[in-house]
Amino acid sequence: MKKRLSILLLTIVSALHAQEVLLERDPAADTTQETYGPNRRNFVQGFIGGGTVVGPKNTGARLKPLGNYNLVYGLRYKLRFSDYYAIGFEGSVSNLTCNMRQEAGKFLPDTVMHKKQRLNWMFLNIGFFNRINFSKRGNIIGNYIDLGIMGSYCPSFVHFTMDRTDDGRTLRTRERGLDYFTIYNYAVFARVGFNRTAIMASYRMSSLFKSQYAYPNIAPVSITVEISMY
Repeated sequence: MKKRLSILLLTIVSALHAQEVLLERDPAADTTQETYGPNRRNFVQGFIGGGTVVGPKNTGARLKPLGNYNLVYGLRYKLRFSDYYAIGFEGSVSNLTCNMRQEAGKFLPDTVMHKKQRLNWMFLNIGFFNRINFSKRGNIIGNYIDLGIMGSYCPSFVHFTMDRTDDGRTLRTRERGLDYFTIYNYAVFARVGFNRTAIMASYRMSSLFKSQYAYPNIAPVSITVEISMY
């Protein structure tokens, strides 16, 4: 009996020594390569931004020094081809507000003098960009330059005015359904990024207004600070 038990124990010990633990010998053989992340082949991030809009000083269609801005939030996808080059697509919603000067000779969007008058657009945007990274880095976005194009659709336009009545009351009006603005626009843009923060400058190449109204193309330049969320 003792002899049989000894033989059994020796057999078990020999079998245990004969096993190969592949994970300990070669850990990489049991893992997969990561393809998603800030500095990997695929990456998706949200972003929000805000900034100012500027343009030429058109007589009769001048903007106030303050109160002209652009707000944006959206989603961006990046496809990396190398440490230094990637392409990307983005979709966003933006809000453009222009506060108009009330001065003699004003004709945009009318000749009436108001206490306050502003034009507000909401845009749905789709963009494509080329990205050039400055140097190799870890799994972070890093420093980069984007050069791209963007198309926009305007589902909403509001003409806002505020006036004082003779008896001291405040009268505010909001007009919608107006037909002198264009529905589709397009722009080119450049973006300089520092990991989660970026500064974007865009130039709208199309006019905000239909050609038959002979309105100047106000606020074609937008400068926006963006913050990435991921």
